[in-house]
Formats: sequence, structure tokens, C-alpha cells
Amino acid sequence: MAIGVTKSHTRIEKDRKFEDYQSMKKWFSRKGKETREVIFDGAQTATNVAAEVVSGHGETIAYLGANDIVYIATEADDATQDGKSVWIDYIDSSGVLHEGVESLLSDAGTTNTEVPIGNMNILDTVAAVNGSVLTMTAVNTTHSGTYDGWYVVSQGDATDMEGSYLTILTSSLESPVKLTCTTAPDANWAADTCSIQRTLNNDVYRIRRMYCEQETLDTKEIMVCDKDNTNSYAVIAQANTYGNAGSRYTALSTDYRCFIGRLLISVPHASTDGVDITDYQVSITFTPLSMTGQAAADITLTFDFPELLDWQPCMELEPAKDVIVKIKSIAIDEAYNEVYVSLTCLEVTK
Repeated sequence: MAIGVTKSHTRIEKDRKFEDYQSMKKWFSRKGKETREVIFDGAQTATNVAAEVVSGHGETIAYLGANDIVYIATEADDATQDGKSVWIDYIDSSGVLHEGVESLLSDAGTTNTEVPIGNMNILDTVAAVNGSVLTMTAVNTTHSGTYDGWYVVSQGDATDMEGSYLTILTSSLESPVKLTCTTAPDANWAADTCSIQRTLNNDVYRIRRMYCEQETLDTKEIMVCDKDNTNSYAVIAQANTYGNAGSRYTALSTDYRCFIGRLLISVPHASTDGVDITDYQVSITFTPLSMTGQAAADITLTFDFPELLDWQPCMELEPAKDVIVKIKSIAIDEAYNEVYVSLTCLEVTK
């Protein structure tokens, strides 16, 4: 149970059987609980302004302000990636984890064009809108009902309806196909390029992990991004198959118990003009698990430390809330060191 205010936190733990991260893991293991560790390791240069540890492999990692449809694309067109698979793990706005959502990069010679996650490369342009019916340009069906219950999701790259979707009620046995939607499409769907896909992923809140079928090339990173590729939410850097989505941890739904297990921070010893630099600060913002009847509230705890901080609170978190780590230097302006950060959170299946 937790009672929290902005800068302080009081917990009352009854009969707790662990006191640090190692003993907490052992305790849940002895209880027969399935556990999973989410471990972020990265570095951030400590300037005089508190900065979130993001480690986006050269790209600036952004975070969605609200759940939305997201897209994938390469930084520059890469013919070797045409139609190749990218798999994404994401957390929705309720904290539900969606794992291994497969998406195909565009196979039309433009892998840097944003396609919605879940794309199966059934990409086509809408020829006409008539009432609740979309008439496509080239997509055919080989039997009636092929796309019944599927979705039409607008492609990114500055199309009129980018970021929008429709649910298909029925599809006709015609060439090209006609799609009857559950709601009447806006007239601006006409001439839009869209993805016809089996799954809809319109409640993406945090990207947790991404990986791809084929190693990326120089200057042709693969990104999870917004509809115009102005914000990157995860990046597979060049010469990699696994991506990075920044340091934020997001607690899962009420199906799990999630804990801040350990925060380990270290800084190399440094000095300027013979004066040791020993002043660093880390802040961690999170939402402790609230008591029954209590509104959940974020708190931010701040620690000053010399060269090493090893904090093991084993603190339970409110579902679907972020843990945010920021670091700064409070020493001499000219001396900025790279700070190593390791954040370990534990997820326990109830």
C-alpha cells in the first residue's frame, strides 16, 4: 500500500518477506510465481539540466502523449528491406502487453513511406467513395468475404486521412474490390493510399521492443514513428536487428504486479583544475500503487550522489503508469561526464 505526495512517499509494509531486489526475486520464485525482468542499460551525458535517459541510437526518442495509431518506415528507402518483417511489442493505454505484432515494410520500392503497424502489404489507393462503400483501385478478392471484419488504415506520408481507420463490414467479389464499411467514410478517403489489414492497432501507448527480419544498413534505420515520421518512438539502428525504445518503463495491467526493483547509476571519477567532481543528481518519477479508494498520484524522488548510486526500493507500481529517470550534473559547468544508468523492473504474474 502506498500514500504519496509530490516529493515524498510513505509506505506501510506488513509481513514483507524481502528487503532488496535479490531477495524479492527469490521470494516470488519460491511462491511459484512467474516473473519477468525488464532491464534498461544506457548512458546519458550529465549536463546542468536534468535530462531523461533515452539512448535512441542517434535518434531522439519521443513518447506518445496519448494512445494512437503508429507507423513503421526506414529512414531512407532500402530496396533490401522491401516487404521485410518487423515485430513490435507494445503496451496499450490500459497496460495490456501486445507481443510480436508483425508488420511488413512497404514492398513498393518506398520503404521510407510510413505504413501502419499490422500492415500486410495489401496497399492500394481508394478510387471512389460512395456512401459507406470504398471502391479500390487494384486489390481483388478470390472469394467472397475475404476482407469481412478487417480494417482499412490510411497510410502515412501526408495522405488526407492519415492516422484514421475504418472497419470493413463486407467485401464484394469484384475486380477491383468494393469494401462496405461499418461507418460512412469521409469523402477525403478518395485517392488516399491505405492498408487493408486483419488486425487493428489503434491503442498503442508505449513501444516496449522491436526487432526485424533483416539487419539494417547505414543511414537506413527502421523506425516506429508517427504518421509523418516527425517523431520516432523506437529505432533499430544501422547494422542491427533489435531496436531501442528509450529508458521509460511502463507498468503493465492489473493482471500483473510490477515493481521498481533496482536503480544503479555510476559515473567515472573526474576532476577539473585539480578539483574532484563528485556532485550528481538523479530524479525518478513514478506512480506508486494506490490504496483502495485513493487516487493514484505521481511522485518524484531526487537523490544527490557522488559516483555511485544503488537504490533497491522494491516498490510496487500503479498499472499503466511510467517510470522516468533523469540525471544532471550539479558540479562545475565545464565538466560533463557520461552517466551509466541501469533500471531493473520486475513483473510478477498474479
